[in-house]
Amino acid sequence: MTCVFEYNVVAMKDFVGNAATIKYLEQAVAGDNLTHAYLFCGPESVGKTKVGVYFARLLLCEGDNPLICTDCPSCKLFTSGNHPDFFHFDQEAVLVDEIRELVSSLDLRSYRGRGKVVLISHAERLTNQALNSFLKTLEEPTSQTTIILTTENKKNLLPTIVSRARMVNFGLSDNKQVFELLNGELGVKKDEAAKIVKLAAGRVGVAVRLAANPEQAGEIMKLIEDFSRAYRSQDIYEKISYADTLSKEKDMLPVRLQYLELAARGELMDLSASGLNKERASGLIEMMDKIARSQEMINGNANTKLVMEGLLLGSII
Repeated sequence: MTCVFEYNVVAMKDFVGNAATIKYLEQAVAGDNLTHAYLFCGPESVGKTKVGVYFARLLLCEGDNPLICTDCPSCKLFTSGNHPDFFHFDQEAVLVDEIRELVSSLDLRSYRGRGKVVLISHAERLTNQALNSFLKTLEEPTSQTTIILTTENKKNLLPTIVSRARMVNFGLSDNKQVFELLNGELGVKKDEAAKIVKLAAGRVGVAVRLAANPEQAGEIMKLIEDFSRAYRSQDIYEKISYADTLSKEKDMLPVRLQYLELAARGELMDLSASGLNKERASGLIEMMDKIARSQEMINGNANTKLVMEGLLLGSII
């Protein structure tokens, strides 16, 4: 069980975007309109785990008003990252032994008496064995257990999981909000903040990471420029040559494709805001579809060079 996260988020002001979703969760706590399981669904890096942590703190709070409480015994334990009734999984693969240990812990009485909360980020990473061990707990949870799962797409999860959880949807943040965070609170210069906003395309988590690593942001900008030039080129040799360049670093390719898709999405968002150019928008949507298809093929262990050639030559369908 990993707990490497910022646990001192205490109010809506700590978030960028998804205000209506956060308000819904706050009202559920205030009105005691709760259920045993939640599925936070939305794009990567829009704050699902951060909101899950905040929601868990509200559920475990021992104060009279969880929305403003920071100093009850439970909240102090929570912000220190040592709350005994909070279980947070956020790793590449959640294994069956870890889930079995969790299930055994949930059968015991809570330490603080406010129940127990489980947060599993990227629930699709549960191994099949771990998933099978967890299903019964999800179907028949103990009376004071709340389970929060996050995923980018509910289709990545078994229907039995989706049907047993209350869906809470998350969306992309407004570019203006992301810019204000970067240029204001984080002190990023205007020009750099504007570039990062375009790269992040509404994903505040991506924006914050890039702001902390300007060199990476520069590398991504060059990647986008080089790819755009090769993608639009009429020179077949240039396309094949660049496909070869991309495919040589296979381990980095999924991340690079993700940033290329984000860049296309960001440009599409700009077009939407400034008066849509239908022809350009159609081309961007087609590019995004091809990049997504390329990602699927690479994840399926297809030949990376052939996939990149197909993407740049237009033969990916």
